[in-house]
Amino acid sequence: MVDVGNMAAMGFLGDRVRERLDRAVAETAGGSFDAAHRLASMLLAARHNADVTRLLVEAPLPVWLTLDASARGWNAPQWTETAARRLASGGLGLVESALAACHANGHVRQAAVTALGARDDVLGLLAVRAVDWVPQVRDRARLVCGRWLVRTPVRAISVLAPAALALRGRREGEWLAEAVETTLRTGPPEALAVALASGDRRLRRLAHTIAVAAGRLDLRELTRTALTDPDLPVRVLCADAALRAAGRPVTTTYPAACSPAAPPPSGPKPCARCLRPVTSRPPRRP
Repeated sequence: MVDVGNMAAMGFLGDRVRERLDRAVAETAGGSFDAAHRLASMLLAARHNADVTRLLVEAPLPVWLTLDASARGWNAPQWTETAARRLASGGLGLVESALAACHANGHVRQAAVTALGARDDVLGLLAVRAVDWVPQVRDRARLVCGRWLVRTPVRAISVLAPAALALRGRREGEWLAEAVETTLRTGPPEALAVALASGDRRLRRLAHTIAVAAGRLDLRELTRTALTDPDLPVRVLCADAALRAAGRPVTTTYPAACSPAAPPPSGPKPCARCLRPVTSRPPRRP
């Protein structure tokens, strides 16, 4: 058995430990409660290690959602009590605070959110708490998220926005999604630019919708996106906008090659309307 805590105390994690952590992260992201319990226990054992901190910072939203859900129920896992106890005794490290933010007790979650308020590297977890069913927890997390959207909008959009949009369908999820939309509409251009280039499909769709409506994309940008974006709705949106900008009619039907049911092209993606680039000149009449 590899002693994660002893190895972390010596300042490094061996390859076997890294493999165990990576496997636990992957399985937790897949929804395994058993993996979530293993992951949380390993994180607490190696909480002072820089690699563990980096793992938490880079954890995708499904990891936080599974950790959060696995902490519920009558038989709360031991790691939740360990994290809460350390938080109560003044242990304000990232690991203790982040795991305590998943505790079943709302008072513990609220204290953990307060402890995490000065950090902008776990905004995905704070987004989960911003849709919390307990008003006091929810309000505290929203205050923190709103503050980061104002202070560092570019950073907040890149990290917080994908989680906010993924959680929008939850009962309390609308507030944070609307706050993200407001930042994209009225915030600095750099925040919108980050969203336009995001790898997150929801965020990229929202950003392009806002940018097209506000006229923030020129004909060249619209054409390039219509030809190359991997998401069909984004390509259609930009193709239609490019056609309007070029003064050409917009078709209302999908050609077969661009149908959502069509197999992906083997080569470069076609324009969403299967048209020539709109910057080309129409043929001359004889």
